[in-house]
Amino acid sequence: MKKMERTFKEKLSEKLMSFAGIIGKNIYLLSLRDAFMLSFPLTMFGSILLVVTNFPGFSEKTREGLGALMGHSIESSMLLMSIFVSIGIGYYLYLYKNPKRTQDAIYSGAVALVSFFIVTPFSVKLENGELMTGVIPTSLVGAQGLFVAIFVSIISTTIYGFLLNKNLTIKMPKDVPPAISKSFSAIIPGFLTLSVFMIINILFKHTKFESIHTFVYEFLQKPLVGLGTSFFATIIAATLVQFFWFFGVHGHLVVNPIMDTIWNVASLENLNAYNAGQPLPHIVTKQFMEMFSVSIGSMGAIVSINSDFYCKQNKTAKRSGKIRIYTGNIQYIRTYIIWTSCNIESYTCNTVDTGITNNNLNCLFCNKNWNNA
Repeated sequence: MKKMERTFKEKLSEKLMSFAGIIGKNIYLLSLRDAFMLSFPLTMFGSILLVVTNFPGFSEKTREGLGALMGHSIESSMLLMSIFVSIGIGYYLYLYKNPKRTQDAIYSGAVALVSFFIVTPFSVKLENGELMTGVIPTSLVGAQGLFVAIFVSIISTTIYGFLLNKNLTIKMPKDVPPAISKSFSAIIPGFLTLSVFMIINILFKHTKFESIHTFVYEFLQKPLVGLGTSFFATIIAATLVQFFWFFGVHGHLVVNPIMDTIWNVASLENLNAYNAGQPLPHIVTKQFMEMFSVSIGSMGAIVSINSDFYCKQNKTAKRSGKIRIYTGNIQYIRTYIIWTSCNIESYTCNTVDTGITNNNLNCLFCNKNWNNA
């Protein structure tokens, strides 16, 4: 019976590992992850400035003074997310698709950005109904335009890379400097790629939506964000993370690449609402998940587990509690998840450990004696 149970668990673990491997190696999800990480240091700058200008205890006059001093620094880093993501996807996706032609990746990022701008209206309708032209609405290069930036950049990079690989390029003599030669080689693929999005933009102008932004926002982004930030979706996402951890798979690397897009959009929409003095539309955001849901309970769970370790008579557990004070304070939770079940030979387990590495699968299924104090 035990042998059959072991076989079933091993087979299930192998299937989950295989599925996680497919997700983890998906170049589109990887490029999306890398694109968001590209924008991280930029948005961090704006986040710090936002905290400073709204620090508790500051008078309204002080806040206004700080706001005037900083100018539009916050908006420049936090409300242009779609631009950063567009460049990042164009760059990283090309690298994943063409690892031997890394020198063309920067041109791919530039083409992706221009493709995004081509389908973005350079006009905004004022409250009195007047149409102001020659301006780029910050909402369309921020949260509202994020899904468009993702799709356009993926399609643009795919087309651009395909044309380059078909050698539809202008070839220059060998004595021409490499920088000039690379620029000329990007002309034809770039021209054809941008022409595709120009045609798409023209087609959408003749519909009731007037732009692809309105279409994607109403029929895709708005429903997905509403669904992805709901209570049940949040519970499912958090449960799936722990489910994968249980079988030796890094749950966050499987779930986060899929859900981060939705949670990041929710974060940006909250920021826009906050800046406009409106109620925040979303409870569940990327920050919410990091603070309250990562590895079920986040800092609150870590503090309780760490205290439990620290108060144990077992020397190994107590020493572990002292060490993890530092890792816990910076939200590094993996040491808690993995080390708890594998490295404490005789520890009374008062908590449910759901994380383990595949190599130590036997530890997970309680082949050790947990009940000896």
